[in-house]
Amino acid sequence: MDGTQLLLLLLAFFLVLLNGFFVAAEFAFVKVRASRIEQLVREGAGSRGRVARRILGQLDGYLAACQFGITLASLGLGWVGEPALGAWLEPLFEALGFGAPAAARAAAVVIAFTLITFLHVVVGEQAPKSLGIMRAEPVALWAAWPLRLFYVLAYPAIALLSGSTNAFLRLLGLPPASEHEHAHSPEELSMAVETSHEQGLLDAEQRRLLENALALRNRCLREIMVPRPDMHVLDIEASVESNIETLCRHHHTRYPLARGDADRIVGMIHIKDLVPFPCDTKREPGERGEETSRLLEPERLLAIARPITFIPEVAPIDRALRTFQASGSHMAMVVDEWGGVVGLVTLEDVLEELVG
Repeated sequence: MDGTQLLLLLLAFFLVLLNGFFVAAEFAFVKVRASRIEQLVREGAGSRGRVARRILGQLDGYLAACQFGITLASLGLGWVGEPALGAWLEPLFEALGFGAPAAARAAAVVIAFTLITFLHVVVGEQAPKSLGIMRAEPVALWAAWPLRLFYVLAYPAIALLSGSTNAFLRLLGLPPASEHEHAHSPEELSMAVETSHEQGLLDAEQRRLLENALALRNRCLREIMVPRPDMHVLDIEASVESNIETLCRHHHTRYPLARGDADRIVGMIHIKDLVPFPCDTKREPGERGEETSRLLEPERLLAIARPITFIPEVAPIDRALRTFQASGSHMAMVVDEWGGVVGLVTLEDVLEELVG
């Protein structure tokens, strides 16, 4: 074997490895989650993490770069590898007495083609693909800078090929494909939760919690609200003693405040706003004292009343959860389509549906 043949064989092996690099990078960046790369950047992944984050932000372009690199490496391997390996094998077959030179040459070509194909599939395709899928994060970080450099150098060709591909798709009446992450429907998320549980990634409690969270959108407030007949309401038009009895009998922390009727809710009373409140149920109504009476006078109740939210009874449960998060309140009135109060719902009711 002379120096030229050795150089060509080394070049062929390099092209196999180069093909494997682009394959591994392609599958790694498709598999890795952008949120995970963002986390690695915050944890100190350095410039590699920042470049990987940039690649994920332009994923379509970089996947086109990977495909372009794979094509170049494969074509180069076919151009260099088979002739170089065949030229090295042909004298070997002749020395073994394989027969006529033409037969030795044909055998060398077949063996060379088989070996090159084997290396290309195993070392240049299958192994890098498995590596990119199983070790997506480290492979993405490792490949970030070389892929970025290739993308910059080959950008004119990549842009031309991508533009031509998109134009051809439009001629066929098809929109250009995108490799960016797509949102998942609740049904797909439910299937993912079920699959993760079957594979042992989620225990039964985690599975139940996630399924309950996904189900919140499919259930309405009417199913979990406290119905109007079961509500305990403070009324500024009722007697002080009536409100005292309501407070002392039911021991809630929050009460809707009505003006004569449950359809006329004007706010919410938190029990801590009435402290100190001498709620002694053993005392007779007339013995509760002037201080207690002043605490529950209509003017004072209106002064300490907190705003309360009204939510339609057909609204999904997750909407109530978002409302509570936005307002900081723990209670909302549930109304029908005409605005009449049909019940109330609390944050505790929603959380009970979530965690059981």
